[in-house]
Amino acid sequence: MKVLVADKCEKSGLEALKAAGCDVLFEPDASGDALVDAIRKSQAPVLVVRSTQVTDPMMDAGALCR
Repeated sequence: MKVLVADKCEKSGLEALKAAGCDVLFEPDASGDALVDAIRKSQAPVLVVRSTQVTDPMMDAGALCR
């Protein structure tokens, strides 16, 4: 499963996702339009954020489930 991580994350967290079989795309500095573009390009069904607010345009940009 493809996972887009769009906030800062400890290396151990990224490694745990990879160990679970996830294809991890790490874009910690993506926000606003850049995050919309990253979601569109990646078509990842999973988005991991901590403090980034996820907007409707972000949800509509790719394959994310609501």
